[in-house]
Amino acid sequence: MPLKRAKKSVKTGGNVTREAGPVKGGTTVIAFVEDPDGYKIELIEEKDAGRGLGN
Repeated sequence: MPLKRAKKSVKTGGNVTREAGPVKGGTTVIAFVEDPDGYKIELIEEKDAGRGLGN
C-alpha cells in the first residue's frame, strides 16, 4: 500500500522523499512523501495489518 500511495502523491504534484522499503531489521514497509501543500507524510504498512483482532 505505501508504494501505491506514494505513486499517487507524485501524480498529484507531491514528492516521494523516501521510497517504500522495509525498516531496518523488520518486515514493516515505510515510505515518506511530501504532498503538494508541503505536508510531510509517513506511510506505514505492517505485515499483519490486514488481520482482524483475535486472529
